[in-house]
Amino acid sequence: MSWKKTAVPCLYLEENSGRYYGRIYTDGEATWQSLHTDSFGVAKRRLPDKQKELRLMSERRAHHDGINGVTVADLARVYLRSEGNPCTKGRDVATGY
Repeated sequence: MSWKKTAVPCLYLEENSGRYYGRIYTDGEATWQSLHTDSFGVAKRRLPDKQKELRLMSERRAHHDGINGVTVADLARVYLRSEGNPCTKGRDVATGY
């Protein structure tokens, strides 16, 4: 693939196919997303929508992965620790009461 920069930041032309792609950063990583067009004007209009779509998906993923830094894996460890120990069964694991 041969990429050509355009005058629009994050908008690139793939020269072999003539299609436009957006280089979109989410979660600190760059992803290449096809804008499904060979028209510069259409690609320029679609890029902000594609960026917004990917950022929303990233935010949703972060929300489901952990709320306030607590993940499902963290909750499962606490549950399994308390269920597997007869001394803590029915007690709050953090306080012991």
